[in-house]
Amino acid sequence: MKQKVILFFLIISILFNFSIPSLADETTLRIETTGKYSSMSASYANGYIPTVGGGQAHVVLPLIDPGTDDIFENIITVTPILPLDGPFRHVNYEFEVTRDVNGVYLIDRSYPLNPKRVNGTYEITFLVQYKDDLGEPFTQSFTVYVTIVDGIDPDYEEPEPTPEPTPPVAGELRIDSNTLYPGMEKSYAQGYVPTVVNGTATIILPLIGLAYYGEVTLTADLGELEDNPFVVGNYSQTVYGRGQYVFQLDIPLRNDRYNGSYPVTLYADYLDLDGMMTQQSFTVTVTISDGQEPPDPYADPEPEPVDKPELFISNCVIAPESVSGDEQFTVEVTIDNIGSLRARNAKLTYGSDEEGILPAETAGAILLGTIDNGKSTTASFILKTTHDVLAGNRSFYVALDYIDLYGGEYSSTRQFLISVYQPVDITYDLVVLPKEVEAGETITIPSNVFNIGKSYLRNVTITLTGAGLYPKSSVFLGDIPPGEPGIGEMEVLVEIPAATEEFDASSGILSGNYVIRYQDDTGEMYSVDMEVETKITNLEPEIEESYEDVYMEGYAADAADDDAGEENGDPPIQWWVIAIIGLAVVLIILAIIVLYMFARKTRHGR
Repeated sequence: MKQKVILFFLIISILFNFSIPSLADETTLRIETTGKYSSMSASYANGYIPTVGGGQAHVVLPLIDPGTDDIFENIITVTPILPLDGPFRHVNYEFEVTRDVNGVYLIDRSYPLNPKRVNGTYEITFLVQYKDDLGEPFTQSFTVYVTIVDGIDPDYEEPEPTPEPTPPVAGELRIDSNTLYPGMEKSYAQGYVPTVVNGTATIILPLIGLAYYGEVTLTADLGELEDNPFVVGNYSQTVYGRGQYVFQLDIPLRNDRYNGSYPVTLYADYLDLDGMMTQQSFTVTVTISDGQEPPDPYADPEPEPVDKPELFISNCVIAPESVSGDEQFTVEVTIDNIGSLRARNAKLTYGSDEEGILPAETAGAILLGTIDNGKSTTASFILKTTHDVLAGNRSFYVALDYIDLYGGEYSSTRQFLISVYQPVDITYDLVVLPKEVEAGETITIPSNVFNIGKSYLRNVTITLTGAGLYPKSSVFLGDIPPGEPGIGEMEVLVEIPAATEEFDASSGILSGNYVIRYQDDTGEMYSVDMEVETKITNLEPEIEESYEDVYMEGYAADAADDDAGEENGDPPIQWWVIAIIGLAVVLIILAIIVLYMFARKTRHGR
């Protein structure tokens, strides 16, 4: 029996627990979304938007109770909560709404707007309070969004009002701009500039006007302290006078001042004629030209120092300093940690990006471990060259990779040079002259040299010497890189050798020496000699006598005959006698021919 009673109360408690939420759900208000009420342009289901016009926002919110007469006396209390920075005028609103015959609690209110409202979307929260039939209080909130489009653009910025000019005060002090006072090079009207001499700027300010008791106190405001050329201090001076007050301020300058123009504001404090305390300000510009040049404002700022490790190769020793093909060399480097933190897991790798230089060991890396800041370590490794490595200064690299305490990764690489020597090796085109040539003929000889070694051929020059062989010039091919040709040609004039040159005239064969000269990278000279020959085909065995020689021999013979006649007693025959006789004979012949032609013409006329 006892167990049945316990079971009965357990079932009753379960049913009670389930009934409470169900009752609460039935008494919860919700928005009626299907109907259009009052001035609504659309239902809430179709996207209702409150209307804005005439300086007011009109909001309609229909609420319904899913239950039946669950709200006490069918009355709810509504409190609208308007945003403080919104477009609405802040007025305290709270009202009651009674359910209509259709079971709807219709909230229909208009809210006045501020004339200087800003466009945008604002939310109004309606706080709804009511009691159920059992007197249990309930509170719900509903949010409605109002869009303002007839206000001020939110991006609009009102211009600042132009300040009204301050009217001049009667009897105020002013600068005496026309008078030149001691210590001034120009008056203020002419463009007065304070003097800067021996690290001191001297400012002279002459004021005129009336002050009560004739007393004026001047105080200097040097401006911002940053990059200011003046020594910071309190600079003030009081002058007594009758309508004229001349101030002279000597302001010391800093040693690290920068060149430029700096305004100084001078405040004059005094009692005006009415006995009122008055202050006026005057600005004087001081120009500095004996200081340092100011820093470039557009220059990139220097980076701030950062704590980090920094490994640096401070020394590199290579042994031997020069190698040839198929040789090894040892490299020993010193690594310093010049940073401010410890370098961890440091690793050194080495090798070369050039052909013919390789690590002697396969790994090509050395683990250095940890290097404390300010400490050093050394490492050595071996590199080797191949047989076909090119001669000259060949590069290899040493790279360092490491991390810091926080896991930051760092790396650096340096290049070093090793001198490689390779013997020079050349080949060339054989030079063969034509078998036979004529004297005065020009022949062309190809002059081609090929570098088949692994080092440069330096200053390659080709010459030809020999009797009767006269090159127009030697051939200079210059420097020839490994594996490259040097192409040229030589023009040679072939002539009969001069009498001073050795030459076999009976055979007509000309012999010469063709020489290729070049140097290696060390400046050592090499040469290749070749013998060449050709034959002149138009060579005469005896040299004919010239016309002048024949004439001179005939003249000598005539002179000898004349001398012989004189010695025999015969008078010499002068050349002009022979000429007259010859001319007379010619005239006689011409006369006979003329007479003959005339007589023949006469006979035919008859």
